[in-house]
Amino acid sequence: MKSKIVENWLTKVNELTFTIPFSQLLISEGHRVVHISSQGPLEQGKDIISVDASGVVHCYQLKCGKINGRVWAEIKAEIDQLVELPPKHPSLPEVVEEWEAYLVTNGSIANPTARDIYDYAESKKGKGHRPLRTMVGGELVAAFTEFYDEFLPVEVLDLQTFLEIYNQNGDFELDASKFKLFFESFFEAKCDVSRQRKVEAIRASLVLCNYLLSQKYETENHIGVIKGHVLLLASMYEFCEHHNLAPRLWRDSEELIYEGIEIQFKQLMSELEPLSGGYVQRKYGVLSEALTNKIRCSELLGYLAAFKNYYRLRHGQNPDNDETFDSVMASMIDNRALLGEVFVPYFVNYITDLHCGGKAEEAATRLTQLVVALSNSHAGERRGMPSPYYGLAETVNWALGRGRRIEEDFQFRSHSIHALTLMSAHIGLHDEMQTLWPLISRISREEIIPESSKDYFLWRMDQGNLHSSFPEATQSWNSLRTEAAQDYSEALPKILRERKYFIPLFINAMPHRFNHRFALLLLNEGSG
Repeated sequence: MKSKIVENWLTKVNELTFTIPFSQLLISEGHRVVHISSQGPLEQGKDIISVDASGVVHCYQLKCGKINGRVWAEIKAEIDQLVELPPKHPSLPEVVEEWEAYLVTNGSIANPTARDIYDYAESKKGKGHRPLRTMVGGELVAAFTEFYDEFLPVEVLDLQTFLEIYNQNGDFELDASKFKLFFESFFEAKCDVSRQRKVEAIRASLVLCNYLLSQKYETENHIGVIKGHVLLLASMYEFCEHHNLAPRLWRDSEELIYEGIEIQFKQLMSELEPLSGGYVQRKYGVLSEALTNKIRCSELLGYLAAFKNYYRLRHGQNPDNDETFDSVMASMIDNRALLGEVFVPYFVNYITDLHCGGKAEEAATRLTQLVVALSNSHAGERRGMPSPYYGLAETVNWALGRGRRIEEDFQFRSHSIHALTLMSAHIGLHDEMQTLWPLISRISREEIIPESSKDYFLWRMDQGNLHSSFPEATQSWNSLRTEAAQDYSEALPKILRERKYFIPLFINAMPHRFNHRFALLLLNEGSG
């Protein structure tokens, strides 16, 4: 039955959907993957480049579906590059004289075309070029089944959850809670196995993740795919820290996940760049188009800014198309919405990008607007805002009076106000804080503090404690500045301290973990 599940998935997905899983398969076979195509120009016919254990270079061109005479004619120019042009990459020798070339499809090759490909390969070999090998769907299914079959869920409840996630409409927002808890359960079941089996489970988790996100890939729901991979990373990090697994054991899989995330952001930008503010598709829901646009703009703004912050922290520079990012985000900022605290990390990422990108005045303006909006939601008889423990859909429905009734009282309680207050102190908003303080001092600062720092990565903190406190009615500015200047990194998991670039993505995908520690680390690290 499991091989049928694999076959059902693998033979239906597009190239991008199985690129990362295929790369993970190569790693499981002992390869080191050095290049994955971003589907852009100048790839020279090579979607994936890897080096096997004996040092042989392998180059792959990935295709989907049945390769017949028409398809072969269309891709022949790419195959020429695959077999004729030596691979170039900083991780390879300057000159690669020999390499293995593969045409890979998750479908089949028509009989007449198979003969054409054989004759083509012989002809190229006779002219001194590399011979062409092929891999088809049946071979892929067998390989994936061999390495990952046993990691597919078999228990009825796990399988039911697995299929519910897999079958969710690709256009819908990812069910983050269900997705994250599935992987937490997956890793928990591997707690008592050997170290090698734990590593194999990590590799399998990436294949399962892409399997579950197939519908998101199909509809080009880039945010859904990104969020899914971020949630997988959070689960993986908790598992690795809990079992003290050395990074060298799982770094290859980690790199593949980040590679997949970066590819999705590049594709998202390619989709958004030609648009001029029309970021709404009616298929995303039944809300009014105006409100849907504000929600969509807020989410996109937060994720684009998160990517810039991530990229700056990880690579030490802005993305190549930095000006395009700024232009697209500028078209979104005035169409934002703050309907609940689940939105706060989006705007914190944007403010951080402005601040660290040398736009201090605009960052101060946007932060002031955010603090005013959040604090004013508690003024008078207003209801406050839903906590970040309520997802985007729940928050929007609450604001509109739709859906399941939320009985919880949010007035004068906030999980974000302390972070925004310290951010304000950090960048010197003295007068603004002085004006707002009478209201801010009435709002309880709430935070779940874990017993173990690694529990920040968990969707639910069973061992956490809710901490509530009110600010001083008359707050010293100097003491506020001192608190904002503290180093909070030691309170975070070791893996996260070593990967602060994960924070911008993490707080968007798990906004209920956002607090002043993450906010101040972002500002300090980004400025440094």
